[in-house]
Amino acid sequence: MKYCSIYEVTRHYGGSEEGGWWYDWYDAVATFVVPKAYHKKRNWRKKQAFVSSLLERFMDRKWGDISSVNGGIDVKAYFENHPRLLQSTTVPHYE
Repeated sequence: MKYCSIYEVTRHYGGSEEGGWWYDWYDAVATFVVPKAYHKKRNWRKKQAFVSSLLERFMDRKWGDISSVNGGIDVKAYFENHPRLLQSTTVPHYE
């Protein structure tokens, strides 16, 4: 099975090391099973239309610009082999 997960992405301040660093935090808001017909690469147009229709439902969650000091939330979709694979669970540490 393949999945399409929709994430809200926010940018957070990680620390002051090396002049300051930031990281993206992924919150999964929905996961959908991708129809088997869209699994093949040759069906990329159908896959693109499928993702666009899913993203339209969640675009009201998007606001601002995550790269701006004012902040914001971006909405992104990813095809995954496991549902909610990119969900953030721990804050990264500067290495």
